[in-house]
Amino acid sequence: MRSTTSLVLAAMLAAPAVTAPLMATPALAQQAATVDPKAASGFIQSLSDKAFAVLRDASLSQAQRDQKFRTLLQEGFALDVIGNSVLGTARRTATPEQLRAFHAAFPDYVIRIYATRLTEYGNSQLKVTGTTPAPRGDIYVRTLVTGPKVQQPVRADWRLRQTPDRGLKIIDLSLEGVSMAVTQRDEFTVKIQSKGLDALIAEIRTGGTASAAARPASPGKSK
Repeated sequence: MRSTTSLVLAAMLAAPAVTAPLMATPALAQQAATVDPKAASGFIQSLSDKAFAVLRDASLSQAQRDQKFRTLLQEGFALDVIGNSVLGTARRTATPEQLRAFHAAFPDYVIRIYATRLTEYGNSQLKVTGTTPAPRGDIYVRTLVTGPKVQQPVRADWRLRQTPDRGLKIIDLSLEGVSMAVTQRDEFTVKIQSKGLDALIAEIRTGGTASAAARPASPGKSK
């Protein structure tokens, strides 16, 4: 089921607007405050409503849709935190130049992998069902995704962090209990171990290394 939900929900994850290479920042490394459950729920519901509205807008070209997704991603996701997470232990030995190159390429990699596969899920809906505390003062916003292309409701849990300088940001998404950050990190780790970090960066620049979460599968069915 990871593929269908990631396709539906990657609308909010599928297009970065990073104006400069993002590194791990002290502001994001430190927690400003515990996340307010009501604010977190509203944040996810609002972001999902905007994303599905973009998907439903038949007047948009793919390029226009991608640009709107970029804006949503900038609004909702801490891609620097996510990028560092999916790099795993390779981040410790990477050079500053490699880190800059990776963070510059990672956002566009996400959109290439997901965005063109999203349009058929425009009639889906996301409903917030509750919240649960997460480590480090973060919070999980529990949601269900339903729609004509989704045979069974899909559980999607969003991990949010309150950052001192940028407000609420999503740092991970779990689909049916499977963390997308962990899934991507495992795949990147295999690539780095076999070919090296420079090769991985080259691949994501050209749209290679598709995540298992993005590969086609039957809608609404778990793997």
